[in-house]
Amino acid sequence: MFTGHIQEAGTVVAVGQARIAVRASEIAASALGSICLNGVGLSVVRTEHEADVLEARLTAETRRRSTLDQIQPGTRVSVEGPLALGAPLGGHLVQGAVDAATGSRWR
Repeated sequence: MFTGHIQEAGTVVAVGQARIAVRASEIAASALGSICLNGVGLSVVRTEHEADVLEARLTAETRRRSTLDQIQPGTRVSVEGPLALGAPLGGHLVQGAVDAATGSRWR
């Protein structure tokens, strides 16, 4: 779950067919399995290669249904960490994932 409030402006370090790496020092220090980049929820797969860089998985369906397929290294992106249980909301709840099994998008 996310609140929709940007916590940090990150910079894309690398993009591949199945992964995206983003420099975001505040979020990388506390990333717990998922992040939201430009409004798209992604699973974090690695944070250890650099302390302030996190790497997330990009599925073909996510690339097709979002603007993440147009992102290049050096691009600035909005980054949000997941909502922690008990944390103040300060806005609204955003639950979104691209489901490759059915091709549907949940909000």
